[in-house]
Amino acid sequence: MPIIVCECGACFEAPERNAASVAPCPTCGRSNYISRAEPDLNEWIPDRNPAYREFSGYATASLTLGLFFFLGLPGIPAILLGWKALRDIARSEGRVEGRSRALVGIGFGMLGCLLLLAVLWLTPAVEAAREAARRSQCNGNLKQIGLALFNYQSECGSFPPVAITDRTGKPLLSWRVAILPFFGEEKLYERFHLNEAWDSPHNVSLLDLMPRLYECPTDASLTSRTTGYQGVDGPATAFPSDLHPVRFE
Repeated sequence: MPIIVCECGACFEAPERNAASVAPCPTCGRSNYISRAEPDLNEWIPDRNPAYREFSGYATASLTLGLFFFLGLPGIPAILLGWKALRDIARSEGRVEGRSRALVGIGFGMLGCLLLLAVLWLTPAVEAAREAARRSQCNGNLKQIGLALFNYQSECGSFPPVAITDRTGKPLLSWRVAILPFFGEEKLYERFHLNEAWDSPHNVSLLDLMPRLYECPTDASLTSRTTGYQGVDGPATAFPSDLHPVRFE
């Protein structure tokens, strides 16, 4: 109960707190105002009432975008939204929550940015390595073709003619078919009809079975059933234009 000090110097207790706005002094009879010394704990205080706290939508958005950090690009908005959420939470004096979500969203966002930078940095290096591997494979193809030509010369006494011809000298199949047995494609060679043109119904069906050795992986212009490895024919070459084979002395 509140203690009342009257102007006459008497002290007394009010009969009941909040029962009336004034209380008479038992000594002199003066009316004294009753002050409310203690706050009413049942009074609604918005800043301290958990039921009226807000949850930051920016924090939730930051966390949601941060969870997609592996895509790279969402990392930047996740950081910006998380920073906005932390600023709003700090200024709210306890009315806005979501600090943990904002921090996690920022963390995932930073991870996504680092991942994006790593991809951008590594992509040229990876592509350069792939191109080097393709060039190496192309060089390996040329070496195998060269070995097949020399194996043909060792076996037959000359390099293959520029084309396999019929009795009249009409070209039917290229030198690429002639050297098939000399790098492990004997069965495919035996399936060709050497007395028919390359585009006969039977021979043309075998073009899809030609070895990948004849495809240069660095040549993006190649289409189906084509090759980038061509023989240069003419005088003083390995494939004279008169179709006579060249002997290696």
